[in-house]
Amino acid sequence: MKNEIGSENVGTMDMTILSFVEVVDSAIRSESASELGESPAYSFSSLIDSAIRSSNASVADFIASPSPFHAIASAVDLRSRSDAERLFTNSFSLDNKIDCQGNVKKPSYAVFRGHKNYDLMLNLQLGIRYTVGKHSWIFRELRLQDFDPKTNFWTRFPPEGSRFTPPHQSVDFRWKDYCPVVFKHLRQLFGIDPADYMLAICGNDTLRDISSLGKSGSLICLAQNRFIIKTLKKSQVKVLVRMLPSYYQHVCRYENSLLTKFLGVHCVKHSGGQKTRFIVMANVFCSSEYPIHQRYDLKGSSYGRTTDKPLEEIDETTTLKDLDLYLFFRLEKSWFQELKRQLDRDCEFLEAERIMDYSFLIGLHFRDDSSRIEHDMNREHLVQLGTNMPAIAERVCKDDGDVSDVILYFGIINILQDYDISKKLEHAYKSLQVDPSSISAVDPKLYSKRFKDFMGKIFVEQK
Repeated sequence: MKNEIGSENVGTMDMTILSFVEVVDSAIRSESASELGESPAYSFSSLIDSAIRSSNASVADFIASPSPFHAIASAVDLRSRSDAERLFTNSFSLDNKIDCQGNVKKPSYAVFRGHKNYDLMLNLQLGIRYTVGKHSWIFRELRLQDFDPKTNFWTRFPPEGSRFTPPHQSVDFRWKDYCPVVFKHLRQLFGIDPADYMLAICGNDTLRDISSLGKSGSLICLAQNRFIIKTLKKSQVKVLVRMLPSYYQHVCRYENSLLTKFLGVHCVKHSGGQKTRFIVMANVFCSSEYPIHQRYDLKGSSYGRTTDKPLEEIDETTTLKDLDLYLFFRLEKSWFQELKRQLDRDCEFLEAERIMDYSFLIGLHFRDDSSRIEHDMNREHLVQLGTNMPAIAERVCKDDGDVSDVILYFGIINILQDYDISKKLEHAYKSLQVDPSSISAVDPKLYSKRFKDFMGKIFVEQK
């Protein structure tokens, strides 16, 4: 450790911070993070935990101490300063912004040791690593029994490890995969490399907790801005397993399907605890080459379909709703026709599966000169239905010249709600208060028709 760590700082920094810096310096300089006692996949979390324990300081004490990042940066050579900076900002900044390409910036929280969901996320990472590795050597066509969840068994992950599972520093838990061979084929169909998938979820980059951005009460995490991990109710898992054979056939048949890309369904059960079910999905905005300036969640209904944020708090991270939308979009003829055809196909599928309450998630990038030139140069390679799509955005009540060039990203999300007894009761109750056609909870056939009619109003053919 450099002697100069501290002539000017020793007087102002207490010894807890110096202890923390010593651990950080030691770990960053070491050839392998495995010296921390965990696999490199969790090295940053281990580093933080080890440092706090060695210094007997709490996270709050650390943040409140003078110049914590200066101390870390002083303790390491110039080559490693970026690592130290990433460690500090990723792990301790409670309003850390995930911007990568204008996507979720706040509020988001690193899931490190001490986070209420740390063990759960660590279990998920261990389980996914096990699942992807176990099935990476299976090369065969799908069989009917692959779609049956009853053919899958629980795998125990004791902390000391077992013949099939690695040792770990979490609690004893059991792990279950639903239809793992089917989801392996789906990931392959969606062009997701197994190594990239495992690295994004189980690698050094910490998972980000973005649960506060949703209202479902589910735990939602983001992995490298590419994949969304979300907890599911048992009823939602049943819906997905039930429709998985037809879903697989649908996305195989229509490569431009706008339906959510499902990549895996898993369950974790702690000893003496309850089961927690997870789904891994592709992020609709993961292919965004540009910042997302506005985003909308559209259902085609009107009751309660406005954001609850005051105007001054609305920013690019706010998800707006149907009644907040003040634009419609002109698409080139070929893309407009393809969108209309695919919406018909996807809605027909959802109606046949008795699914309702789904949404059309759309993100807008307003083009400037630089993004317009870059997009036009790479247009043929980048543009797909729902990804990097150029459009003209016009105000519904427009003045002359009220037109913008935009790039669109969109897909159909939340497709695991069937029209069950709770939704029928919701429909009956709300129908006594407001116009029945304005509420979200309606029969799947009506929902599908209303949804397509609404999309027909916001997307028009460019003349």
